Amino acid sequence: MQLKNIINLLIVLLCCASIVQAKEIDPNRPLWLRNPAVSPNGTELAVVAHGEIFAVSTLTGKSRRITSNPHQERSVSFGPDGRTLLYASEKSGVWGIHETRLVRPEAPDFS
Repeated sequence: MQLKNIINLLIVLLCCASIVQAKEIDPNRPLWLRNPAVSPNGTELAVVAHGEIFAVSTLTGKSRRITSNPHQERSVSFGPDGRTLLYASEKSGVWGIHETRLVRPEAPDFS
């Protein structure tokens, strides 16, 4: 692995750790990062933290919260085009598969 890739990975991990620390602790929600998924082009990492989906740039370490609701999300993955995130959620009271898409053509990624 190249030094640049290692440094970028460390930035992403530090950013993910800050996501965990930034939220208020709710005893009913998990505190760990779960289900990491790498985008097809390798420029983003999607993770589940506190039951919500976050996207983190592997190039800059910048993160963005993708979901924000009282329901749990898990098992995140990128679609083949890199412009779709698929995940399991209990939004409707039962677990189901949901997706979030980048709708603006000028938006290069989620983070």
